[in-house]
Amino acid sequence: MIDLRKYWNKYPLAFVMVCALIVRMCAAFFAGGYLMSDDHFVIVEAASSWSDGHDFNRWLPWTPGNQGPQWTSLFYIGIMWVLFEGMQAVGLDHPGDQMLVIRIIHGLFSLLVVLYGYK
Repeated sequence: MIDLRKYWNKYPLAFVMVCALIVRMCAAFFAGGYLMSDDHFVIVEAASSWSDGHDFNRWLPWTPGNQGPQWTSLFYIGIMWVLFEGMQAVGLDHPGDQMLVIRIIHGLFSLLVVLYGYK
């Protein structure tokens, strides 16, 4: 039997990070979302529509009826657009698979909160 206390005492930060990673990866793979209408992430919808060649929210300056981004900056949406373009470039074009990649990236990025919280 593995004695987890030994690893906790010897490598506390690594132990906490591995536990946090396991929880986040379980959430990424098993929590697909889309239970309620507010589960649809506006940023993802906009970035995905841009990579598909249209402007879902009419946020791009050259789109007729442009209203500009609502309560957000284009920086994060641009990062998401680059991710969608990259996924489509390698042939990953199923929305479920794309969202899995996005959830994994967000889960990995959120490990920074655990790291800095520990320190």
